[in-house]
Amino acid sequence: MDIDGVEHNKTIINQVSANSNSGIATLPGKIKFKDLDGDGYITENDRMVIGNTNPKVQGGFGLNGQWKAFDLNMNFVYMLDFDVNNATSYTLAASEGNNRKFYNALAEFADKGWRYTRDIDGETMYKAYFIDGSVDMYRELNEGRTLWNPADVTTKITHSYFIEDGSFLRCQDMTVGYTLPDNLTQKIGISRARFYVSASNLFIITGYSGYDPEVDIQTGLTPGMDYNR
Repeated sequence: MDIDGVEHNKTIINQVSANSNSGIATLPGKIKFKDLDGDGYITENDRMVIGNTNPKVQGGFGLNGQWKAFDLNMNFVYMLDFDVNNATSYTLAASEGNNRKFYNALAEFADKGWRYTRDIDGETMYKAYFIDGSVDMYRELNEGRTLWNPADVTTKITHSYFIEDGSFLRCQDMTVGYTLPDNLTQKIGISRARFYVSASNLFIITGYSGYDPEVDIQTGLTPGMDYNR
């Protein structure tokens, strides 16, 4: 994504001034895919397995405790070392599916995504080679930006940026109870009375950036695929 040399970049800007049906013309800052077979082209031969939706370890455990008349019961489930395809985030980092227009983006692209236009006047800087110092302005506009411009992504291609570790620990349910003293219940002819409150899916500990890493697993058809689930 680095821009090196004013004269060199003037040449690049002149060469990419025309757009095509596939999106904005090739520029520094567009998304780049690795040429795995080394033939100089990005083709189907450069595909590879980039994730596994099956957890290596999964299970659950419970905790029970009592203090005086209070009691506590908690149940947990966990899955470790599996991948989730965060397709929701992918959609918010692409113009695909919006008639090849771009309406929304993840917040991280506001600070890190490559830019082509200036806020001050909407000038398209990569075409502004007729403006003195345009290359320096283009460089300054994108200083420190490390992500592609979402408007460039117009075709669905699964890639590694949105494959995330879905490992998690979930509190599946928790119950807190209180048993009334015997001297109170016996007065009204009750041998034992217990009041309790219960909650399910109380919290989850995970590094996954989406809403819930345990997504679509119950269907068995699209495990680990998170698309507005």
